[in-house]
Amino acid sequence: MKRQCARQSIPLHHHHRISIRLKMLPGTKRCDLRQHIITALCYLLRYPFALLNLIGRPFRGRAWRNPRSIVVIKPCCLGDLVMTTPLLEVIRHAYPDATISYVAGTWSKVIPEHHPAVDTVIDCSAVGIPGRYSFTDYSKLARTLRAHHFDLAFVLDRSPMLTLLPWLSGIPRRVGPDSLGRGFSLTDRVPVSSSPTHLQHQAEVYLDLARAIGLPVDAPRMRFEPTAQERQSVSRPSRLRIALFTGGGSNPGMDLTAKRWPLDRFEDLARKLIYELGAQLLLIGGPGDVPLNQQLQDALGAQGDTVINLTGKTTLGELAAQLEQCALFIGNDS
Repeated sequence: MKRQCARQSIPLHHHHRISIRLKMLPGTKRCDLRQHIITALCYLLRYPFALLNLIGRPFRGRAWRNPRSIVVIKPCCLGDLVMTTPLLEVIRHAYPDATISYVAGTWSKVIPEHHPAVDTVIDCSAVGIPGRYSFTDYSKLARTLRAHHFDLAFVLDRSPMLTLLPWLSGIPRRVGPDSLGRGFSLTDRVPVSSSPTHLQHQAEVYLDLARAIGLPVDAPRMRFEPTAQERQSVSRPSRLRIALFTGGGSNPGMDLTAKRWPLDRFEDLARKLIYELGAQLLLIGGPGDVPLNQQLQDALGAQGDTVINLTGKTTLGELAAQLEQCALFIGNDS
């Protein structure tokens, strides 16, 4: 059975306390040591990269003053990419004439594909998902980015491999979060606390990158807009419509079913919504959620169009159009 590595989320000088916490998890002592080694290497690499950035900056004026080509890098996953959309709005407002590209994985590229600020989406396949890509995949992506001659990159991931990617791609200005030294190769490292006592909404973490380089941040919002065609395919409900999402907790490289509310509680709630509110229920989810929602639909035994099961039958854009017609969404973490 594959052992899971617990994520380190507190500063390096607290390593004794970390070891005690991880003792209960099988295989985590080895992972803990590996994370400490990576952290130490990242901190050491900051010095040569700082020197390289200092030497090269006078020759890269346009990238600082008026970037014409910008890339945003965030491979995974759906919810995380939705939280990057306020930053996209800020970038577009600051650089209205620039070309904005977005690097996203096959699993989640639908988010930037539906955002008006994005001109081009670059599919990075599984690059960025630990254990799911090869060095060949990584090198190919670096060459693809280099061919675009980007002036400015926003790296929205704390992985040292992803923060290194724009440097390997020859991008002059590289902005991103710096947690535990992971942003060593960036020209603009924006400190992010790794302490559990200092929590910040992820969308605000991304917006701090814009603030750090002087871009105005004026109440941007998270958005995912279905196309006109996707909206036209959805009829207006004749009564109260409520969406239920019983699945979730499943992404590439991760399966956390503990994020799910028990199905019997969804069933109890669904009965109340149907019989007390007269609601029409929309069961939604991806292909992997079909068994759960089918089980719920069978248990309810509702007649007619009281329960509409769209699980695995829609694209994300079509699903968004359906949700626009719902009065309420009840569901788990994606």
